[in-house]
Amino acid sequence: MNIFELTLLIGFIWVGYVCGKMLGAYLGVAGWIVGFVLGCALAVGVYTIFLRLIDLWYRWRPIRPICKEGKCSSDDYQLLELSKGNVVFRCRCGAKYIKTRHRFGELLDDGSVRPYMKRTWSLGRWEEDRGESVGE
Repeated sequence: MNIFELTLLIGFIWVGYVCGKMLGAYLGVAGWIVGFVLGCALAVGVYTIFLRLIDLWYRWRPIRPICKEGKCSSDDYQLLELSKGNVVFRCRCGAKYIKTRHRFGELLDDGSVRPYMKRTWSLGRWEEDRGESVGE
């Protein structure tokens, strides 16, 4: 168990305690027990909904675009290199890409960069990049 999981567990127990105390004031010992169980279930439910919303956000607005071949999703990239302001990835297809701020370019064998995708400013989705330089 890591510190994050321990903090979550303590948070769930704390919510159960607070709910148990509130119901215990009205229903006695039975209220403590029922309130604790309901409070813990409520905390777990809220946490699960929060995780699902984050998952939906990243499905709708992925961190990396689909590769040029259309076979690799955002999770299929492997980190190759980190440098000042640039990140180099390789997809499962073998193509190399470089990400700089809001742009994603294809890294060619000769070291040059071909613009591929850029993030839109309005919604943060990926769209085709027709710019000259990926470093902008």
